[in-house]
Amino acid sequence: MHDRQTMENFDIREVNANDELRLALKPERFVPRSSSFMTLPHKYDREDRSGLWQFETLKKLGLAADSRLLELGPGGGRLAMHVIPYLQHGHYAGLDVSRQGLDWLWDLLPEVDRAREPSLFWGGDFNLEGLLPWKPDIIWAHSVFTHLYWNEIGQCLHEMRKVIAPKGNFFATYFNTVDNMWTSQSYGKSGKKLTYGFKDPFHYRFDTLQSLARETGWHAVHEQMEKNHKGQTLIRFSPQ
Repeated sequence: MHDRQTMENFDIREVNANDELRLALKPERFVPRSSSFMTLPHKYDREDRSGLWQFETLKKLGLAADSRLLELGPGGGRLAMHVIPYLQHGHYAGLDVSRQGLDWLWDLLPEVDRAREPSLFWGGDFNLEGLLPWKPDIIWAHSVFTHLYWNEIGQCLHEMRKVIAPKGNFFATYFNTVDNMWTSQSYGKSGKKLTYGFKDPFHYRFDTLQSLARETGWHAVHEQMEKNHKGQTLIRFSPQ
């Protein structure tokens, strides 16, 4: 078990070394485990700025109570704690590569929200065909592309195109660079943290993601929204 005082730098690849092996495997339905054996390093609360930013941004982008939302990388529950009680019963689904991250999410939810039957899945190749109870109107990936190689983003876009509703939208945040792809760039208030073109956390040029989008059946545009607290840019993928 990792000894963490905070999940501010939560990274799906570091939560559990064995979970990284899941990146190559088809997702399966998540069955909650008792958290009594775990020493949870931190629980987000309803004042967590990332969760609040995500929830308010999604509402500005059109999220309504009757929307069907698929969240990629929900581990930790920062958005889930707000959006599950907001959505109609059974209208939330989440996919995470980390089993432990989903344990954290489930542990965070009160019984009344667990009873709303969120659909949770554990796996890494993004293939959810035959698993989702509906086609999502909105797919949300906050700070997920920042941890993925370009070919993994391509796989994600390819699989999400298969399951999204015809008029749905896929929103994702990422570190955008307009400079040399291979020059590290700083982010955050301190300016001491770096993103890279070759390792996690990744930054990407917009035209790279546009090219991946075209190849997988999407049209990609930047959303003119307030950036998140890490300075990531929001991109919208619409089915072509």
